[in-house]
Amino acid sequence: MFILFKSQQKNNAFYFFAKIMETP
Repeated sequence: MFILFKSQQKNNAFYFFAKIMETP
């Protein structure tokens, strides 16, 4: 999962954090 994170660290990281922060 490190390669994907590094490849799309701009969109993946943002989405990842956004989803974690948007926990119900």
